[in-house]
Amino acid sequence: MLTINIPPHLENLLNTLAKEQGQTKDYLICSILESYFEDRENALSADKAYAEFLENGKKTISLSEMESRLKFEE
Repeated sequence: MLTINIPPHLENLLNTLAKEQGQTKDYLICSILESYFEDRENALSADKAYAEFLENGKKTISLSEMESRLKFEE
């Protein structure tokens, strides 16, 4: 169990969202936190993968270079 105090403007937004979606505030807060933690984990995983990519001597190219190589037209 966790009790938090949130600023009135956030509580108003939360109340509005809960009403619009037909969900409880508890459900929405848990969903928001779960999404945040998943996003954070994905970002850390991506950072780690990119660091390993660079450590292995891999090179990157710009988007414009890739488009040029694939001959994309605008």
